[in-house]
Amino acid sequence: MKSEKKTFWSLTMIIIVVVIAWIILGAMVYFIFGNWTDRGTFGDMFGSVNVLFSGLAFALVLYTIQLQKQDLDIQREVQKIQIEDLKVQAEATTKSAEQLEVQQQLMNFQITQETVLNIIGIKKNTLMSSSGLISMRGKYKRKCFAMEIKFILGKRLF
Repeated sequence: MKSEKKTFWSLTMIIIVVVIAWIILGAMVYFIFGNWTDRGTFGDMFGSVNVLFSGLAFALVLYTIQLQKQDLDIQREVQKIQIEDLKVQAEATTKSAEQLEVQQQLMNFQITQETVLNIIGIKKNTLMSSSGLISMRGKYKRKCFAMEIKFILGKRLF
């Protein structure tokens, strides 16, 4: 922001100085030379300078266009590099998502396996502790077993 203000004020000052110099030189020519013929001859002396400045201005416009072309080429290269980086990041993200999916499947398998082992252990403990209840109906054993499973899993299975 500061550099833009500085450039603006520099350009404004240059324009003001050129306009003031043009007015002063015009007034000097008007007052120094008495008739219009002498003034015209004096002005014709600077015709070649006018062509010189016009040529320089055109050359500077061409130079500015060349600088802008170089800048655009650099931006194009940077954009290509950024696109390549984004492609690499997308591939890495895809691989990471695949690995997370595999990890989630392994965790689900481990949880299922642990649950099954816990159920087997509960069943075994239930059978061992209720050896005296064998003569009772199977419905009571199933109900006790279901309550223990419900306690472990937190939901009703039967």
